[in-house]
Amino acid sequence: MSTYGIMVDRIAAELERSDIGSASLPGVIGSHINDAIRQHKGRNWWFLQGPTSAALTSATTASDSYVTEYSGLIQLDSLRVTVNAQLDELEPISFNEMELLHDGNAQTGEPYKYTRYGNRVRLYPTPGDVYTLTWSGLFEEATLSASADTNDWMTHGELLIRHTARMTICRDYLRDMEAAGACMPAIAAAADALDREHMRRSPTRTVRPRM
Repeated sequence: MSTYGIMVDRIAAELERSDIGSASLPGVIGSHINDAIRQHKGRNWWFLQGPTSAALTSATTASDSYVTEYSGLIQLDSLRVTVNAQLDELEPISFNEMELLHDGNAQTGEPYKYTRYGNRVRLYPTPGDVYTLTWSGLFEEATLSASADTNDWMTHGELLIRHTARMTICRDYLRDMEAAGACMPAIAAAADALDREHMRRSPTRTVRPRM
């Protein structure tokens, strides 16, 4: 396991530039680490996929068809509603379909359809009571700030984030294009390794028929 401070110190040692970051004062290096995480946050790797758990639930409001998306949501894979202690998956539909359903329709009840728009989802029918929604998908990791801070990017994604941060430091801060270019093969190799591990962990396999 790595931490924010450990990664800062390692990048400083690799660049031989302890003046731009240390575990106690991340400085330039720390900023580029967080930038690297933001750059790759949309990748659909296994360690970013939030599990369905109580920590990822929110509640509807009676007589309000809109719900604010769960904080930090990047990609929504499924949205489920709890009705009579049973989790039921909501059907995703387009924004236009949702507009037509609500057009002049004051129906309320147990929602069974949803659409995303902006940073909210809209439900149909409009909840007639308070229901629990369970969100599954990709979620942003908290911004790293303290030396002991860690997250999945500091463990599973350590190589990718470290090489990416070192590349952007060379390119944007040190203005050393040759050093920045030298980081690119390592970034690609780290991303490829994560892709392979993600496929290995995938629950589905393609079985080739016998000829």
